[in-house]
Amino acid sequence: MSSTPRIPFQIFRPNNSYQSAVEKLNGQYEHFRTNVVQKGCIEKLKRWYPNGKAYLTQSATAGLMMAADSIEFAPGDEIIVPSFTFVSALNPFVRRGVQVVFVPANKKTFGPDLDYVQQAITSRTKAIMIMHYGGVPCASHQEITALSDLARARRIVLIEDAATCFGSMIEGKPLGSMGDYGVISFDITKHITSINGGLCLVSSEHDDSNVAQVYHNGTNRKDFERGSVDFYDWHTLGSKYAMNALSASILLAQLESAAEVLGHHLKLSKLYIDHLEDFAQQIARQVYPRKEMLSNGHLFAWIVDDAEEQKALIQFLGDHGIECHSHYRALHASPMGLSIGKKIGDFTFTEQLPFRIVRLPIHTGLDSADIIRIASVIKSFYLN
Repeated sequence: MSSTPRIPFQIFRPNNSYQSAVEKLNGQYEHFRTNVVQKGCIEKLKRWYPNGKAYLTQSATAGLMMAADSIEFAPGDEIIVPSFTFVSALNPFVRRGVQVVFVPANKKTFGPDLDYVQQAITSRTKAIMIMHYGGVPCASHQEITALSDLARARRIVLIEDAATCFGSMIEGKPLGSMGDYGVISFDITKHITSINGGLCLVSSEHDDSNVAQVYHNGTNRKDFERGSVDFYDWHTLGSKYAMNALSASILLAQLESAAEVLGHHLKLSKLYIDHLEDFAQQIARQVYPRKEMLSNGHLFAWIVDDAEEQKALIQFLGDHGIECHSHYRALHASPMGLSIGKKIGDFTFTEQLPFRIVRLPIHTGLDSADIIRIASVIKSFYLN
């Protein structure tokens, strides 16, 4: 067992601004009623997402629920989804009665295989969801643009699950902003957090009045707030998706140092690559992301051969004071997925992938010495 300090998998980053941000709300009912803090967050987020419309939500899941409520689904409509993703991405559409069509992960980025996405398109396809795993684009800019163009031509809605992608760019475009709808997560597990929260990004090509109604419990409250109507009324399906003021206060403080945090994560990711990528190639293993991949530094993983090795390595690292984790299972093979989903493609790699990923610590509580220590322990697992 290790006698050196424990390295946790994740931390909640200290920030002296939290207390002052929350204190500004103390006794200020008008700040709650008029969403002063939420508006401050949106202003800061415009730097990161300058195009389209952005809605602060209770979670990235809530953002996907907004998309599900905004899209006019009919009986028999289908949505093409990645099997390798978190379950909360699918629940909003299953709740609407949409038929789920699973596609496998690609072997490079672990996002959906876009060749199979195209094969899965039928006359019943109403929406396509792509997922960028760990802050890495699921495909090249050219491939994503081609899919977007195809979807537009076929009148199919393109949804980006960019939950882990705050700060990720591809050829100058933020991930989450290349589809009709996109979501970003500010969950406690993310490098920029509001504890619970998210962002729903809506293309400027969409009717903002409909999305705004969905955001406000299905009412035209937005028209009422700007004085164009004397009262607001129920117009469509919706819910109370907005982020609360306390969560927004945490997010506002975090956004003040967002560029610094992203820079630190990218520095740590580069250190992992420098100390592990060549070694991984020597022993026929992989790191993720690799040196040539675009990333925001949200996640770094060591890719093993099988479940037995994964379990042993996580245990070995834990014995040396380093907390590591695997990741989610393929949804097409879950009890729910088997009961409600269809699938297109070869899922051999997708079914193996959850048992090959070992996620390593990467957060602002770490420095260069920590990364070197983690890399050294991984090497000792294979060499001793």
